[in-house]
Amino acid sequence: MSVDKPISLGDAPFAVDDFEIDPTANKVTAKNGTTKNIEPKVMRLLVVLASQSGEVVPRDTLINEVWNVEYGGDESLSRAISLLRKAFQDDRGTRRLIETIPKSGYRMNAIVGAVNGSAPVARGTLTHRRSKFQLSSTPTTKIAIVATGLLSAAIAAYFVIFVELQKAVPDRSVAVLPFVVLSSGENDAYFAHGITEDIINALWALPELTVVASPIVKDSSDSKGSRRALARTLSVAHLVEGVVRVDNKKVRVTAKLIRASDSRQIWSQAYDRALPNLLDIQADIARRIAQSLDIVLDEDKITAMNATGLRNIEAYISYHRANILQAKAHGELPQIPSLIEANRLFMETTSYAPGYFPAYFVQSDLYTHVLLDAASGQSLSDGPHLTPENASSEFNELLKTAYFAARSDLERAYVGSVRALFSDDWSDAGSYLDAILSTRSCAIDEQWTQILSITFGRTEKARRFFEHTTRCAPAYNIQWINAAMASLYLHDSDRALSILEEGKTHTGFNLLLERTRFQAYLAGGRAGDAQRLLKNFSGRARTIEQIHLFAFRGERDAASRLAARLYVHESDETFDDLAGPLGYRNDALILSLAPTLGDRSTANEAAARIDARPYGPTQLAISTFYCLCGAPFDLEATPNFAARLSESNLQWPPPSPIDYPLKDW
Repeated sequence: MSVDKPISLGDAPFAVDDFEIDPTANKVTAKNGTTKNIEPKVMRLLVVLASQSGEVVPRDTLINEVWNVEYGGDESLSRAISLLRKAFQDDRGTRRLIETIPKSGYRMNAIVGAVNGSAPVARGTLTHRRSKFQLSSTPTTKIAIVATGLLSAAIAAYFVIFVELQKAVPDRSVAVLPFVVLSSGENDAYFAHGITEDIINALWALPELTVVASPIVKDSSDSKGSRRALARTLSVAHLVEGVVRVDNKKVRVTAKLIRASDSRQIWSQAYDRALPNLLDIQADIARRIAQSLDIVLDEDKITAMNATGLRNIEAYISYHRANILQAKAHGELPQIPSLIEANRLFMETTSYAPGYFPAYFVQSDLYTHVLLDAASGQSLSDGPHLTPENASSEFNELLKTAYFAARSDLERAYVGSVRALFSDDWSDAGSYLDAILSTRSCAIDEQWTQILSITFGRTEKARRFFEHTTRCAPAYNIQWINAAMASLYLHDSDRALSILEEGKTHTGFNLLLERTRFQAYLAGGRAGDAQRLLKNFSGRARTIEQIHLFAFRGERDAASRLAARLYVHESDETFDDLAGPLGYRNDALILSLAPTLGDRSTANEAAARIDARPYGPTQLAISTFYCLCGAPFDLEATPNFAARLSESNLQWPPPSPIDYPLKDW
């Protein structure tokens, strides 16, 4: 049922399940008497949703009814939904009252009724689940009405849950589990890793199919129940499992498609190949899976599926080894040593497969880190080939090569967005970001997309994009961090923490994930939890977060003393212990602390020094993103950065997810 105009509930108090709502006072009162005040617009949103309880209300309808604006409504709606869920204690795991309907809108799953002593809800008109009943307050009918209501509610709840479970898991949905290695050769694990990724990417070429990657390795002896539980967790109807065995330059790959509800094997096949002929298997497996799910494959779809992956065995091994190192680098400190080793393998890949776009494009990441270190005033010590001048030349040459090797407009957008961010002209950045953020592809070669999209006005689009990438590559911690950061910029710290908790189950412990969790605690006002989390940090990382915690509590003197020691490297710890999380980026380090201490002049001085250096505006955008404190400096102090913002029409100042009381600008 589409909704053209929500039914008015009027200004009379009404009940949403166990909560009493007072629209005129903007209050939500729980059964235990706890009252929360909410903003008028948030109350208006609640009234609109409650008036259509049980129905999907499109996002556009909500935006028009509550805000009536042409631009910026998406951001306002997401923030208001988050605040409503907090008021209802509607946690991310259950979404009991307010349900997100992907690509559509929101639905309130609640019994909406009148409050004792108030006028009937909606002047006698209730939602469609109750419209056939006339409410009566006479003593002789109260018991019957209550009993009938409870029974009806229970039956309705059962069918709503049943129907929603059916809707939530489309039949054409599949999770590709990592293929299990049954041999112990040096490169066997890379074969298995690559085969899994190639199958996922090939299936993602089919718009009819919902595809999820899972880092969970499935044991073939697992029970039907555990398969069902895994599929439920991943919201899919089918699982793809497989094993790889390499023996004397011959490979056997066995793959099967399993219906999760009853563990029935829908399709299975074993492939025996000589090692050089291995790489036609993945595309065939993907095609068989699609056909087993009744997806019609025309010539264009087959071409798109075959376009993924490598066809040279040496390139294949090098690329997947490099990819694992690249992911490792973004979960550790310092990052550059692993990036150097990854680049050696990417160069090896392109020597075997000269036109392979991802290997050229991802190589550029190493040089961006070198350029950012230089922009921050860091003294580089990674060898003469990594001077800022050489890094700039290598970076631009790699982007040029990657652009001409790109196989699609999306890959050209990946290149364009990075080139724009690391240039003196950001005017095209928005169009590149919009192209990237709107994709449903599972190819996640993008780099640095989070900086301009999350921070400067495309937050909701970025949240959807990065949450999608966590489904594509759950073992890559940077995707979980970016998804959580987007939620923080939407003032939804609970969602951010839930994302990070789920990410930790997939990636294991790493410092950058924990640092984001620390920030999420501060954003949610949970200083005690942040204090307890400090035990997971050491050296400079611990010192930095201790300063942030002091600043969050308004303890200026304690925070300032610790920051002063850190700025000049005077500490009980050795210089090496103080390295990271920002390496030796002197001015970037200052800019991560001074705003939170309310030290405006120091922040402006550090920002001005960065702004004057090559690639300085890029580093300032990154510093702003990670500060989570709104505007860390005044634009008047950074004319080059201000010019980049002006030409790109990016939002300034950005939101401030963490409320640092010492910062008064």
